Amino acid sequence: MNKWERETFLPKLKAKPMTEKEYSKIARKYDYKKHDKTRLVFNEIHSTVQTVNKVQEIAKNAPLEIKLQCPTVEKMSSTKWSRNSFLAELKSGPMSDARFDEIMNSKGASHARKFINEYNTQRKVANTIWEKADCNKLAEVKTKTAKSKKKVH
Repeated sequence: MNKWERETFLPKLKAKPMTEKEYSKIARKYDYKKHDKTRLVFNEIHSTVQTVNKVQEIAKNAPLEIKLQCPTVEKMSSTKWSRNSFLAELKSGPMSDARFDEIMNSKGASHARKFINEYNTQRKVANTIWEKADCNKLAEVKTKTAKSKKKVH
């Protein structure tokens, strides 16, 4: 991971979604090949977290029965390492240390293991964003029942 990615790019992605205009101000020409895809994935994570939080806020005052839960983690399906499938798994939910170790030891190619710190940093940034959704709180209070039920004839 280079200094630009570590000190400029990832901290900005952690804070909020990054627009194309913002990205063009900090990115160099050759950053678009690899880092633009990462930017889009992290923007999708921010969007999902915002949606979960909005639905949770609406559900607090809803006089209905609602079941809320964070997205189900989409695990890498193939046994072969792929950066795209790693990013897809990050996009679908928080990744534990154990899961990351499993991926790197069983699926990660030697090339992926060479950049283990880079992928671990991306995982930590994604998990920081996912923490804003407070999935643990949603798991504890899965349903909210109506305070009063009306009969419809």
